Parts: sequence; structure tokens; C-alpha cells
Amino acid sequence: MNSVIRVLIVGASGFVGSAIVESLTNSRDFEVAITSRRKTDAFLGCLKFEGIDLTAKVEWPELLENIDVVIYAAGIASASKRCSISDFYQVNALALVDLVSAASQVRGLRLIYLSSVKVHGECLEPGQRLVESDKVCPTDVYGMSKLLGEKIVQAAAGLDYVIIRLPPVYGSGMKGNFLRFLKFCRYSKILPFGSFDEQRSYIGLPNLCSFIEKILDPKYAYCSSREVFLVSDLESISTRDLAVLVSHFGSAKGFLISMPGWLTQLLTRLPVYGPSFGGLVSGCVVDISKARVLFDWSPPSSLPRQLSFLGGNFVE
Repeated sequence: MNSVIRVLIVGASGFVGSAIVESLTNSRDFEVAITSRRKTDAFLGCLKFEGIDLTAKVEWPELLENIDVVIYAAGIASASKRCSISDFYQVNALALVDLVSAASQVRGLRLIYLSSVKVHGECLEPGQRLVESDKVCPTDVYGMSKLLGEKIVQAAAGLDYVIIRLPPVYGSGMKGNFLRFLKFCRYSKILPFGSFDEQRSYIGLPNLCSFIEKILDPKYAYCSSREVFLVSDLESISTRDLAVLVSHFGSAKGFLISMPGWLTQLLTRLPVYGPSFGGLVSGCVVDISKARVLFDWSPPSSLPRQLSFLGGNFVE
């Protein structure tokens, strides 16, 4: 790159946002400005920090001054006692209304919106690989809110945008249902996933950051403008094989068993682990050919290597 690119990261203190901050601040090609609810030591090398609340009014024109690219990494994956359904939709989608309006007025500014494969719902047939042009039919509020966010971005006239649909993301600092699944596999002596043989795609933080840096490279601007991309690790893995892999990091060294279908359904209804298991029963493999061909990109790290690097320390 010939000149420094100024990037504003929205949601910089989150699991994904903080990883992007670290990746870009380690490169001389970028100057990073951040917005977040809270400030951390990880932001010390950043150009500027602005504390914002996406559930309230944000003065975007001021934040976008001298910015080349905005990465919208803010998001809420599930509702909780601390987060109402209205907050859920506001952060994942509705906060974008004022942002894209302001961004559309800044010549040459690009918006990268981190969405989810959840916008496709459960529309896949067995063995089908998900591509960007496949039908969108979200089946939960997370997928619905992300699809709404996509539509808000796409409706902005003249805005240069890129939408990235992510499968489950893993790495240091991960939270939520996927973390609960990994912890269960690490410490349980029984792994009831012997029949969970459908392949699924995931993406590790290093691979996601690698792809974002490709998008930020000006020489690829012509092929990514107003486009949607699916990205993931290079290889997919079944829930059964993932459970065995994670179990190797723990002291229990779980024993793999298969369950009848009725018991599997019962397991998905457990109050603590049920939601994390339920999303792992069906397969979802994404086709990343579009991203690989247009950007000459290949995910630099494999899932086993990344889990090995984490050392099994899945800390929430």
C-alpha cells in the first residue's frame, strides 16, 4: 500500500472488534480510530477513541472526519437480562441507519459490515455448500437482525460497502454458546456426539483478520465494492470430530458415544447447554470460492492449529 489507510472500528471492545484492532494496529499500513462503550489498554496505539452508546443518538459526521473505512463489528448475539430485544435490534441493525446516512455523504468512504450466515437460516439441503447467492431465510432473531442490517446498508444510495457473512467465530476471548460447547467437550468424560457427523464451517480470528486486510487493500477495491462475501477456515469439521479434538486438551479425555434421535432432541432442550448443542446438530458448510478467487486469498491457519495455539484455555 502506498499511503496509510484510516480505519474507524465500531464495536472495538468486543470479541471480534478487539481482534481487528490488534491486527490493524500491528501494521504500518493503517491508522486505527475506535468507538466503543469502554476503553481498554489494547487501544493505546490507536489514533483516537470515542466512547459511544449505540442504543442512543450518535454524532456520526464528527466521527467520520478524515476516515477512509468504517468496520461495523458491533453486535449482540443473544438477548439477556441486561439486554432487551429492542437493544438487540438497535445495535445489530438500526444503529446503521444514521451511520450509512452520514457515510453516504463522505466521498470515497467504505463501510464493512460484519453479518452472519444466520441470514440464510436452515435452508440448506444435506451436502449443500452455502454460496452468497443462496436464499436468505433467517429463523431466529439474531439472523433476522443481521439481515435487517444488511438491507439498511444495501439501501444506501452511493455507499461503497462490503458485507461479510460469518460462520461461528472462535479464538481467544470467545463467549456464548460455542464457548460452552468447547468447555463441555474439554471437561466431560462422555461426549454424546457420535452421530453428529454433518460438516460445519467455522472461522478463527486470524483468518478473519487476514481477509479484512485483503478488503482494505486498495488494489482490490474494484472487485469488492457493494459485494457480499462468505468466509471461513479452509476446512470444515463435523461436531463429532470437533468434540474429540477439543477433548484432547482436557484432563477428562472424553469417550465418544452415539445417541438415539429422541435423546438428541432432549439434549438440545437443556437450559444451560441445550442452545449450544442445538446449533451443532445440522450441518452448514460455506463455499469461500468467491473470496479466494477475487482476492487471491487463502485462510492462513487451520482450525486444529488455532485450537492448539489456544492451548485449550477457553476462558470466558
